[in-house]
Amino acid sequence: NFTRPTSNRNQTLESLDNTLLLTQSNGTILYSNTGTSWSTIYTSNSSVEITALQKSPNTYVAVGNSTIQYSNDLITWQSVVGPFSNVTYTDLSYGNNTFVAFTNTGGIALSQDGITWKGYRPPGTALGNAGIFLSSTNTFLRVNSFGEAYTSEDGDIWITRTFGATTNIFTLAQGPVSVFAGGAAGGLRSSTNGLVWAANTSGTTSTINSIVYSPDLSRFVMVGDRKSV
Repeated sequence: NFTRPTSNRNQTLESLDNTLLLTQSNGTILYSNTGTSWSTIYTSNSSVEITALQKSPNTYVAVGNSTIQYSNDLITWQSVVGPFSNVTYTDLSYGNNTFVAFTNTGGIALSQDGITWKGYRPPGTALGNAGIFLSSTNTFLRVNSFGEAYTSEDGDIWITRTFGATTNIFTLAQGPVSVFAGGAAGGLRSSTNGLVWAANTSGTTSTINSIVYSPDLSRFVMVGDRKSV
């Protein structure tokens, strides 16, 4: 475990362009090449909470509490109008040339460029949706707080899967072999294909807010509520 450099709560951790990016509750984005030493790359003037961050070949997109923003360099950000009002975007995925953003009310927002978005409400509208794009199966995976899992090729049409847990799930991460799901009270589950899941021990009772696999470190890194990485 490594203590993060500020007193703000960790929100999400991503590995993009061979760099670990950590967002925090005050809208700050930190970066690290090692996972042990962190520096600030961006601080939001409005202290908007950023809950998830992803990148297409040309554009970074960040989502959070009633906000969607995009950037070309992680330094200058522009806000855009999303399809939902008064929601928190809980997670964000990118795959098959599509951004897919998940909300705390069960709604899903789709965008090809990170600027223009459309929204809809698919089956399984439980709170706490977490989502990821699985490159191994070329599909999106989302899980909600009722232990319901769904897969989709385009982020629009979803197929019901079995997840087998009722713990609130806040994050999904894919590595070379396994997919991990983390959530409340240190809950952790794993799968090799996103379809069949098994329970794992995380070594913590704190909420797991985000997990990511770093190719440079050849390991998973997770962040939680108690000021640790």
